[in-house]
Amino acid sequence: MRGVKPQQIPKILKVNYLYISKGDARKVHKKVKQKAKELKGNIISLFSNVKVETYFLGVREILDISRQEKSYTLQLSFLENYISRGEDNYIVLSSLEDYYKFVTDENGDLRQYIFDSNVRDYQGKVEVNRDIQNCNL
Repeated sequence: MRGVKPQQIPKILKVNYLYISKGDARKVHKKVKQKAKELKGNIISLFSNVKVETYFLGVREILDISRQEKSYTLQLSFLENYISRGEDNYIVLSSLEDYYKFVTDENGDLRQYIFDSNVRDYQGKVEVNRDIQNCNL
């Protein structure tokens, strides 16, 4: 086992505690706040150079978090120069293999978050898919 170099050790340890409930985060019971204060004190007594924060999240905050648009960067390999008619739209020619790698994650699951909510993926042999297939014949 190799030794740890001093520059690899963080100068300050940051600990965040999240107290999440279905209630209103603005109305946290005083006993819960006291427990959070005790927890913070325990951590501070165990570690030096530590910053401890407690966050109280209720249903409103969880809903706000769920509505936040996720930030991500993906790269799609394409065969020729792209065509663009504006600043935010492109047409590219890509192999099916590269496109598959682009729309799926490392587990082979579809990256649902890259599609608009009105874009449908294949959902097996269900009636809608059979109707689409029959329509295209």
